[in-house]
Amino acid sequence: MSKPMEQEARSGHKLVDLGYDVHLEVSEFKGKAYASVRRWFQADDNKWYRTKNGLNMKAEEMLTIIAALQDAEAFIVAEMEQPFKEQKEY
Repeated sequence: MSKPMEQEARSGHKLVDLGYDVHLEVSEFKGKAYASVRRWFQADDNKWYRTKNGLNMKAEEMLTIIAALQDAEAFIVAEMEQPFKEQKEY
């Protein structure tokens, strides 16, 4: 279990470690479920904090994004295998 997960569990929050100090969290605000994928960092006080880097949206919207990202994997792999070509100036 990573440190942000242990820290947040003490206050009742649950996180999923996605690697590279990025975590998924589901929360509630004004009766609606939200999902966030954010990078975390450990400060000098040894506590972990969310950064502004990431996504926060309604949980239903995040599910749509996750489904689309599954299709995007092939696109990313294909683009990584081919060097970027110079674009023509018009």
